[in-house]
Amino acid sequence: MTVLPEGLAGEASAQLKVLHSGSQRTVLHVAGLLRLLHAADTFPRGGLYGGYYAHAAALRYEQHWVRVLATQNAGALPPMDVAWAWWVHRQSPAAYAAQLRQAGLALIHPFSPHQAFGFSAANAHRYVWRGAAGLHPQWPPPPPGSSFDLLVEQAAAPPLFATELAGCMSKFSWQLRSWLRPHFLEEAFLQRAGRRYVRFLRLQAAHASTPLVPTADIALIWHSHLGLSADYAAACAVLNGPGREPLRPAYVDLGNGLDAAYRRTAALYESRYGEPYDSAATAWLPGSVPYVLDTPGSPVALCRTIVDVNPQLAQQLLAADRAARVTGSASPSVATTAVPPRAGAYLLYLAWLAGRRAAEAAASPCCCVRLPLPGRRALARRWMLRHAAAALVSVAYFVDFPADHRHPYLQAIAVRPSPTTEGKGAEARAEVDAASSADASSSEGEGSAAEGHAAAAAAAAGRHAAAAPPPRFAPADPEAYLCGQSHCLGGLAAVLLGGAGAGAGMEAATGAKAPPPHGAAESPSPLWALVAQPRGAERFQRALTAAWTKAQKYGVAEMQRRFHSCLWYNGNDGVYYFGGSGYYVSYLMWYNGTHKYNYEWMLYTNPTVFSGGLTTTYHPLSSGGTTGRDAAPAKCGAAATGAGGCGGCGGGGDGGGGGGCGGGGCGGGGGGGGG
Repeated sequence: MTVLPEGLAGEASAQLKVLHSGSQRTVLHVAGLLRLLHAADTFPRGGLYGGYYAHAAALRYEQHWVRVLATQNAGALPPMDVAWAWWVHRQSPAAYAAQLRQAGLALIHPFSPHQAFGFSAANAHRYVWRGAAGLHPQWPPPPPGSSFDLLVEQAAAPPLFATELAGCMSKFSWQLRSWLRPHFLEEAFLQRAGRRYVRFLRLQAAHASTPLVPTADIALIWHSHLGLSADYAAACAVLNGPGREPLRPAYVDLGNGLDAAYRRTAALYESRYGEPYDSAATAWLPGSVPYVLDTPGSPVALCRTIVDVNPQLAQQLLAADRAARVTGSASPSVATTAVPPRAGAYLLYLAWLAGRRAAEAAASPCCCVRLPLPGRRALARRWMLRHAAAALVSVAYFVDFPADHRHPYLQAIAVRPSPTTEGKGAEARAEVDAASSADASSSEGEGSAAEGHAAAAAAAAGRHAAAAPPPRFAPADPEAYLCGQSHCLGGLAAVLLGGAGAGAGMEAATGAKAPPPHGAAESPSPLWALVAQPRGAERFQRALTAAWTKAQKYGVAEMQRRFHSCLWYNGNDGVYYFGGSGYYVSYLMWYNGTHKYNYEWMLYTNPTVFSGGLTTTYHPLSSGGTTGRDAAPAKCGAAATGAGGCGGCGGGGDGGGGGGCGGGGCGGGGGGGGG
């Protein structure tokens, strides 16, 4: 073993301490990145990986959000699509710094992890946006053919980097699929990934001219760390020395050379650190392995139409095609033959949303009390399916979309303690000991590891190759991924395993039985219990088709009116809808909750006081992201955290008060924030 002189050994040890400290801080914010990526994967009308809305997001980021950053407002949060574009930009640290400084910014980094990964459509953040963007809507993004569509904005100010940035978004379309496995949210797994990330980063620094390919666990920490751009720049300065560019994840550019580069990386890693580079838990899933909810037996597999097809295609086709020609891009948001890439998280969200709305409808009072009991039950089942279908179709109109990082679905994506069974605990302790040993060895020299380590690595790799199963999804993964959501997803694994009314291939292929979901203490979802019955999936699909057709013909608000029971308004899940847009008119929708402060209304009624926000006035926000002025008391006992009440309550969220119990009782049914 090569031993460094005492001074150099101490320097290497200090470097390791800085890198390990940064990686473990990054682990704390992995869930924040995953929430943003889940929302991006769910974005409708072709998505944010390419096409019209990807270019619009990049342009909105360059022309408007960069102006907000120039004000150094530490509490401001961007809208969801702009947050995605900002994160993608930070994945190329040198280009990010150079281009923002070219745009005139002195301070270029997010002020906090909250700002780095957060996004919101709450009124306070709309106020900040209005100060920088004028009348350009904050959320949802303007549709093709509107007064602020892509062509209008691009003609007003030719972009510096937005076109290049939009072209990079597709490079981050596939990683999330491997991260949808539940163990990527386990604390011990992520802590070990942080240690492995430090070793990988040092290996990449030693081979700076060769793009190395991380495993899935290392990549999750790396991309999270890149999102915390100030911390990442400081870590790279310690690793490379001041004045050198931060390391960039060049593996996303490799294309067909990715597999060969991965094998080279594995050989370098195992030679240096004396342990197998990957395992079934840490390897990327093959492209041939679909997400478990994207299989033929899944009751939501056919819901891809909801996020891929533009239901207003006839009105927007010409404008979107003109934008595609100007930007030189394909436009999957309007091209019905192109299938844009998706990781699969959108199916998990749609399954959660359908289960949540069905649970709310099942808990609401039935207006037909004079019917015999069998008739009341049949009617309740019908309304439950219609509520769920209406919610899913609404996503295509940017309604019931997780547009705020405090959305209850996104908040259920949280790091939790790892399983504490004796076997798993011993395995985890052994992995930690091995990692510590490898770190100690590598800190003493930059050459290869000791011969004993190399032999141990070869033996371990042989055992690993012989014993490890190929990475894949399990039917219970959707239930296990989200914390405490069995009332929305409970019973879904049984449907995937081949319950009545579902495809039976999963159970035959895997021989697996569904374990209890993570944190399950509630009864299964009534929706999936109904879908598991004979012809249940068929009835659900019929309700979906009817809701989609109705929304296309009459608009989303009219579809909701016809598909909702007379006594029940949907909870808004902490997302508030304002005025009119190219997709909906808020006061016509069937949602609980109104907003205390509506900036559009304030500007209209008192322009002398509020018109300053168009140019120079910026709403002061605390670092927490929301002021007391913007928050209203929760109703029906629901906390003001953005989570709508489950069952009969439309909970109050951050940014506005919740609706009343049962929708038609106390509180009434406001127009989703615009009434």
